[in-house]
Amino acid sequence: MKPLLIGEAPSKNEVTETPLEGRVGRRLAELAGLSYAAYLEHFDRVNLLHVRQDTKEKGFEFDLAAAREEAKRLRQSGVLRDRPVVLLGHRVADAFGVRLTMKYFHGCPSGQGGMLWLMPHPSGLNRWYNDPDNVKEASGFLRGLVMRSQIGAA
Repeated sequence: MKPLLIGEAPSKNEVTETPLEGRVGRRLAELAGLSYAAYLEHFDRVNLLHVRQDTKEKGFEFDLAAAREEAKRLRQSGVLRDRPVVLLGHRVADAFGVRLTMKYFHGCPSGQGGMLWLMPHPSGLNRWYNDPDNVKEASGFLRGLVMRSQIGAA
């Protein structure tokens, strides 16, 4: 089964019908060592929020209550069952009740036969990716995920 990437909400700079496409998708594809087309084929992708809540004063406001409801719905739907699930960023982890003290790229059981993984959000605003060692770690994680899922599909 394909790995599932779970993001926060649609990007304010791009209009796409499918979550985690555009700039963020290209960044994830590059980290995973895939062409953009292969990335789109290899990963299932969802956002917790379907609408951005932008305000002039604060920029993007993350509706944690709505995100928690969507995380609950995803758990109950069975879409997380028997697959690796990557939570992109601490706000998505919060919505799933994953403790923020958990180290990036560390898996915990999803309770549905798969694993939940926490990865820093891949937006261009995240300074974590400014460190080449962090980029190498993120790339190694995603490439390993791709490799394991391809072996499991064979």
